[in-house]
Amino acid sequence: MQVFEFKGKNYEVDADEFLLDTAEWDVDFAEEMARRNGIETGLSSSHWRVLRSIREHFLTQGDCPAAYEVCKECGLSSTELDKLFPMDNQRCAYKIAGIPYFSQFPSYLKCPGRKNAIQERVYKVDIEGFLVDPDEWDCDYAIFRMRDMKIPEASDMHLEIIQYLRKRYYSTGHIPTIEQTCSDHDIDIEDMQALFPGDCYRSALIAAGLRPTARNG
Repeated sequence: MQVFEFKGKNYEVDADEFLLDTAEWDVDFAEEMARRNGIETGLSSSHWRVLRSIREHFLTQGDCPAAYEVCKECGLSSTELDKLFPMDNQRCAYKIAGIPYFSQFPSYLKCPGRKNAIQERVYKVDIEGFLVDPDEWDCDYAIFRMRDMKIPEASDMHLEIIQYLRKRYYSTGHIPTIEQTCSDHDIDIEDMQALFPGDCYRSALIAAGLRPTARNG
């Protein structure tokens, strides 16, 4: 734990300066954290629309919205979100909004040197390499499969797409198509191909622990 001090008030933050208690958040915290994260001209109405959307989602649903959800709610493209929050847009926005950075993935997913618990578990996969039961999926499985696909480190976009696929699968019963996945993330097929080598859609589903036929009929 660390203490972030501004205008005579102390805010308890973690090592990455994320506020530990979201109830302590206020306008002063947001404005100073924005300055510390490259937003030198101050928070505009567009910034505040994004921050309020994130906080409302977090306070009502208990988790952080994915970037594509923020963009849809606020009527922004991913490029526009990048311009608003230039330093690692998703984390930067969460930090300024005073809530912990959260996705389905703990921070250790990005640590390439971690020893995986997958060595101690057995995952049932079909003949094509898809996880038979998507409920058996966990972060270690994602790490292992991505490394198997020669992806040395999971970027934020890798995690965003895997989170998106799983959230849509569990909320709708259907897996988004590759076209829908690209559209919702404002990327094209070539970008997807660069993220997930080989058959990019198949690779993304494998990492997400989903099969094309699972609850998708």
